[in-house]
Amino acid sequence: PKFATSPIFITDEDYEFSIDREIISLVESDPFHSYESKTVVAHLTKLHDIATLLTSEEKTRHYYILKLFPFSLKDDAKAWFTSLAPGYVHSPQDMVYYFSEKYFPPHKKQAALQEIYNFAQLQEESLPQAWGRLVQLQNAFPDHPLRKNEILDVLYNGLTDASRDYLDSCAGCVCRERTVEQAETLLNNLLIN
Repeated sequence: PKFATSPIFITDEDYEFSIDREIISLVESDPFHSYESKTVVAHLTKLHDIATLLTSEEKTRHYYILKLFPFSLKDDAKAWFTSLAPGYVHSPQDMVYYFSEKYFPPHKKQAALQEIYNFAQLQEESLPQAWGRLVQLQNAFPDHPLRKNEILDVLYNGLTDASRDYLDSCAGCVCRERTVEQAETLLNNLLIN
């Protein structure tokens, strides 16, 4: 409408609810500032986790994320949000798309993918720590194009000789001869223990 000032304009009656001020304070305490502050995925995951505490119904959870979103921004990110045209956002999916396009553009996705491809275990890093770090790299780019077997190849090829030998001994053979599920279970058990 002509009098609207917010970029968010949802016509669904289910969107008409208020959020407790304490929840808003929680979101404001760890805002997204700009490219360098944290990843888009981590920020949206945090909002999703908070919304999950408030409701289990998917549509309402997405609406909670959208309601909390403006309060989760600061500095450059807040300026970007307020510069969007009034009524520009018509759904939670719109907001995620616009936010991702701005703060997780293709060159950042390529850099995140390259970081996965170039994975190498650090000298002081244990095998479980290395696997945990590779999982974190994947979580930073959840829609990466790599299949599970390719991720396991990246890990196996990036391990030190000692860690590769240890993994093979735990598997009872060359680890990559195991199925993807068996190898993933083994690595997750190593991470837990």
